Order: sequence, then C-alpha cells, then structure tokens
Amino acid sequence: MGMANNIGIFSRQTKQRLFKKAHLNVLINHPSWRHEKARERIKDLARLEPGWAGPESYAPPTSIIKTALTFLDHLPPDIPTPYPVAIGAGELTLFWEDDDQQVLVDLGFGSDRSYNYYAYDATIEIAEDDCPIDRVDRKDNQLLVLIRRQKEPEQLSDKLWESS
Repeated sequence: MGMANNIGIFSRQTKQRLFKKAHLNVLINHPSWRHEKARERIKDLARLEPGWAGPESYAPPTSIIKTALTFLDHLPPDIPTPYPVAIGAGELTLFWEDDDQQVLVDLGFGSDRSYNYYAYDATIEIAEDDCPIDRVDRKDNQLLVLIRRQKEPEQLSDKLWESS
C-alpha cells in the first residue's frame, strides 16, 4: 500500500498520491472494511465441520453465514464491531458486551435473511424476532441505539479476539 500523511496516501514506489485525505474516511468506514475483523471471524466459522464441538454439534449452514455477512454490510459505520460466535446447534450469533456500561446484545440469524436479538442495559430490555436485514439501519432502531452505548471490543478487552 502506501504511507499516510496529512494530505493523503502515497505510493512508496512512485510517490504518487493514491487517495486524497477527504476520501480516507469514506474508505475506512466502507462496510466491507469497517467490520473486517468480524467478517474474517465469520469466514473462519464457516469452515467448521459437523462435530466441531462434540458428536451432536453442527456447523452454521452457508445460508446463515451469508446472512451474517450481509447484516454486517447493513450496519451503519458508527456501530462498534461485534464478536461472532458459533453455537453447536448450527447457529451463528453476533455478540456485543460492555461491562462498563452493562450492555449486552445477542443477535442471531435465520436462513431467510432475517435476524433476531435480545439486548439490555441498565435502562432497557428489548427483544425481537424475524427482523428483515434490509431495515437494520433505520434511524428508529432501538437495537442500534443500545449498541452505540458501548465501546469497540478492542477497547474493552482483547481476550475474546486473542482466544479465537
């Protein structure tokens, strides 16, 4: 790639400007880059095989993996990055937890491009099933309001990412 400075990103080889500074924020917050750590973890979980967590465990099906990746694309850029977790019953969840603010969000997926969640903090407890993915970024989405109250997982603790 290149070197970043106060004007933009330049190629080390040619010293030619690759991106203007104004474009950097757009690139960094693009959905395909914004939650890259979670996206890579989901791709790792897609490689699980039956029996991965014991004789009666199942890997998340391809349809749920695709739904989870699509969900990440629909998250607004200011939403902290979730931690993906596979469950032996063939499920995949995205998990947000902030001990400082006592926020917990557990979000799962259906194979029909829908999601469900259970979330709470000190002031509210919410849950919903069969939410369409294409409406996750609505301004009135209480789930996003709750998630925004916490920090990025890297700022909380690297223990989850290090153990994966």
